[in-house]
Formats: sequence, structure tokens, C-alpha cells
Amino acid sequence: MMGRMLAQPVLPLLPDGAEEIAPGAGLVTSPDGGGLVTVHGLATFAWDAGDEAGRRLAAVQLVRLRAASQVQVAAGFGVDPATVWRWDRALAGGGVAGLVPARPG
Repeated sequence: MMGRMLAQPVLPLLPDGAEEIAPGAGLVTSPDGGGLVTVHGLATFAWDAGDEAGRRLAAVQLVRLRAASQVQVAAGFGVDPATVWRWDRALAGGGVAGLVPARPG
């Protein structure tokens, strides 16, 4: 027998101090520049201070997982939506190495 799925609101499973990016997706940043992304209460992505490639990867993966829209992720990470799009193209073209910021000079 096939049952019907119940439409339930998403439980608020964000850790203390988390900024909600989208329903069920949150972002916690530390003063030193590290961060943590949670999706439905699970720690999904994390990066240390100075790990810009890890931060960019977390942003792109949130969009790819459809946990949040490109606009929501951009707002949460403090960048323009076009920047998230460029990070996605860089990841598609060069893997995680494509997300490493270019050295000046």
C-alpha cells in the first residue's frame, strides 16, 4: 500500500549563532575567518581561517545540492551572485584547484 507523504515544515536545526541561508541551511563564521555550513542539523562543510578555496567550495556545493539558491548563498557569504556562478564554473573547469585564489603579482 502506498502512503501519502505529509507536508511538514523543516525543523529549525541551526546551531547557536548560525545565520540562516535558506530553510534548513545555516552558516556559522568565526572571527578568525573559518566557518561551518550546516544542512538540516548536520555539519556539511567546514573550512579554516585562510582557506578561501574551502569557503568557495562550501558555497558552490550548497547551490549544487539545491540546499539554497545562488542568490541566497551569495547573500550568506557576502558576495555577488555572479561570483558564486564564477566559482561554480571554476570548480567545473579545474576542480578544487580552480577555486584557489590567484596570487597577486
